[in-house]
Amino acid sequence: MNDQGIKILVAVPNTGHLVTATAVSIAEMLQHFEASSAPFAKEARLIAAQGSILPEIRHKLVAEAYEYGATHMLWVDSDMRFPKDALNRLLNHGKHVVGVNYARKEPEARPTALTLDERPLSAGSTGLIEVAHMGFGLMLVSMSAYDAIDLPFFAFEPIPPTNARCYGEDVTFGRKLRKAGVKVFCDADLSRHVQHIGPYSYTLAADEAVEPDKPKLQLVT
Repeated sequence: MNDQGIKILVAVPNTGHLVTATAVSIAEMLQHFEASSAPFAKEARLIAAQGSILPEIRHKLVAEAYEYGATHMLWVDSDMRFPKDALNRLLNHGKHVVGVNYARKEPEARPTALTLDERPLSAGSTGLIEVAHMGFGLMLVSMSAYDAIDLPFFAFEPIPPTNARCYGEDVTFGRKLRKAGVKVFCDADLSRHVQHIGPYSYTLAADEAVEPDKPKLQLVT
C-alpha cells in the first residue's frame, strides 16, 4: 500500500467473450468494495483486454496497471463466478500474491492450484495455504511482486522431455515468483465459493454462496 491508499486494477483478459455470471460477479464485487469501510483511501478500475495471445494480453494489462498507479491487480478470467466480498477477502490477507483454487473445466474437475510439492491442492483444504502456483481465474497480485521478477512475466514453456505440450503462463509465473522469494498463497475457504463456468458450473465443493455480514476492509500492508 502506498501513501495514497490502495488502487486496484481489475484486469479481465478475454478472447471476445465474457460470461454473464462473471460480469455480474465483477459488478457486485466492485459495488461491495466501494461500500466497504476502510482506514485508508481506496479505489478500483476495471479494464478488459481482448486478444488471442494470452501472455501478450496479460503484459498489456500489467502495463495499464503501472500507468494507473495501481498498488494491486486483481486478475479475473472471463468465465468465473465468485462472491461479492472476494476482493475484500483477498486484500485482507495482506499478501503479495493470493488467489483461489478452482476446478478445471473437465469431468474430473481437477484443482488448478498445486501444493509446494506439485500435487493438486485438495478441495477439502481450509485456511490460507502457500502453494507452488495456481490459475489466474481469481488472483490478487501486488505491483511489487512484478518488480521482483524479470520480464517476461508470463510465458508458455515446453514440458520436457518431449516438449509436445506447454506449461501455462500461470505455472511459469508462479515459479518465477517463488524463485525470487515471493510466496504464493491460496485462500482455500474462498475457493469453495468459486465456480468455473463452462457447459456446466465446475466447482471443487458444493457450498452455498457466501454472504458477508458487514463490508469491511482491514489495513493492508
